[in-house]
Amino acid sequence: PDADLRITAGTPGHRESFHLMCSPDGGDVPDPTTLCAIIQANQRTMLFPPQPKSICIGGVGFPPGVDVTGTYYGRSVTVHARTCDRPVAIVHGVIRWLSALAIPYK
Repeated sequence: PDADLRITAGTPGHRESFHLMCSPDGGDVPDPTTLCAIIQANQRTMLFPPQPKSICIGGVGFPPGVDVTGTYYGRSVTVHARTCDRPVAIVHGVIRWLSALAIPYK
């Protein structure tokens, strides 16, 4: 596959793990084809976000976040991001992941 990604997402008290492949699309995410298209349109925020300038400590069940590892069209992917990290591009990527995986984040 052109993309082979392992994703863990959710809140500190409730995290779910997924596997996604693109081209051909597959894995155990809710809708692999749609998620592959979302990633294609948002690679920078979802797979290659900027380095955090600030992070938050969080608390019980907060903040939601995502960890992504694997490869995307030959590039290595390692993402660890939460909805309270800054710059805001990081937050946009996390929200796209959580929304596509049907994981509540508010």
